[in-house]
Amino acid sequence: MKIALDPYMHRHLSLPEMCRLTKELGYDYIELSPRADFLQWWTRPRVYPERIQSFRQALKQHDVGLASLQPMYRWSSPYRDEWEVAIDNWKRTIEIAVEMNAPLLVSEFGRGGSPERSAADRSGSHTAEACENAFWRSMDILVPLLEREGLTLSIEPHPEDWLERIDPAVEIIKTINSPAVKCSYIAPHSFYYGDDLAES
Repeated sequence: MKIALDPYMHRHLSLPEMCRLTKELGYDYIELSPRADFLQWWTRPRVYPERIQSFRQALKQHDVGLASLQPMYRWSSPYRDEWEVAIDNWKRTIEIAVEMNAPLLVSEFGRGGSPERSAADRSGSHTAEACENAFWRSMDILVPLLEREGLTLSIEPHPEDWLERIDPAVEIIKTINSPAVKCSYIAPHSFYYGDDLAES
């Protein structure tokens, strides 16, 4: 088991400074949540060779490991343009994970489309069913890439997503049927996961 720091509250620091602080705080691993200079929310990763090199050097210098990356893209969007962008971003993120020796990707099932668009949608196209279908299309593309690269993806059912409860999330993960895909259990969200967690 790895005890990792999610340095989200320190994202104003540069990546090298974040590595230094992580070690000073007594952690040996980082779970890198979205930040503007690496894996940004919803958009293309802000990553290029020099940034990867300096980040890797800082990790080594401060004897800190990258336990996981936390990409957040709209892979469950029923809107084709948003979904295509999300898949492109996921493919790039998988490349980055390999370059950074990050074995684990942690994400969520997702809320579907962008909130601005889905809130105004009166066509009926933004439903839980449509979001799930988009998610399955994403899995068809991404799971073979994850398996090929030896990466693990752990997905969380999250409050306000199209999938919030743990029991159907586990059913979906089992249906994916890949050693590369797991289900995250997030303790602070237990109240949202179902009425009988022992049974779930």
